[in-house]
Formats: sequence, structure tokens, C-alpha cells
Amino acid sequence: MAKLSALYNHWCIADSVRIAVEARIEEKPVEARFLRGMYPAFAEMALKASKFNRIMVWYALLYVVVEGYRELKISYTPLDEVLAEGEYESLLRRFRNATFHYQENPFSAKLIDFLEQPESEAWIQGLNNQLEAFFLATLPI
Repeated sequence: MAKLSALYNHWCIADSVRIAVEARIEEKPVEARFLRGMYPAFAEMALKASKFNRIMVWYALLYVVVEGYRELKISYTPLDEVLAEGEYESLLRRFRNATFHYQENPFSAKLIDFLEQPESEAWIQGLNNQLEAFFLATLPI
């Protein structure tokens, strides 16, 4: 149970980043000072880049949970079905590597290959939903 609880903790970390991604974050004073004087188009681009960085971290942290799930040799059919879809899991592993390891090219194929997959955004949502369902079904939460 301790290993599963540790894995759940990793999912909670990833999910907290998801919540930050999805929440409407009001402009903070620091951001306001940074954005003041910028052309509106540049300011908008900076805010979008910041949101994309949070998305990258969320996706990469989800792979950490998948990696732990595989290492613990657990089976939960709905989650296994999501993980078996296409090449998403292997591409997400590469995405995680590109996010958490230095890349000379900021637009590394390791990032782009996952993002260009049809329905990658829907797949990641499905993965997150099935991870949550797995933990709710398995742990006394």
C-alpha cells in the first residue's frame, strides 16, 4: 500500500499542475510590471508561452506516474486500454525527457512528436481521468 500511496502522491503533484493550467489565473503584480510597456501582442504571447510551459510540466509529470504504474506492475483495465492506444505512451516518455532534460533545440522533436499526434490533448485528458479513477478504485480515498 505504501508504494501505491507514493504513486498517488506523484499523481497529486501532476494534478495540481493541471489545476494551475486550467484555472483562470489573474494577472499578478509581478507579471503586470513585466508586461507593462510591452506591445499587447508581445504581452499576450508571453502569457501564452507561460501557460504552455505549465502544460509541458503537467504532461511530463503524468508520465512519471505512468512510469511508476508500469514499475509496480499494476493492472487496471480502463487505464491499460488508454495506455495501449497508439504510440502516445512512448511519445509521452520522450516528451517528459525533453521537458526535464536539457535540449539544445527548444522545439525538439521529442516535444513536437507528441503534440502533433492526432487527439494528443484528448488522450492526455483520458489518461489523467483514468489515473484518477484507478486511484479512487484502489486506495481508500
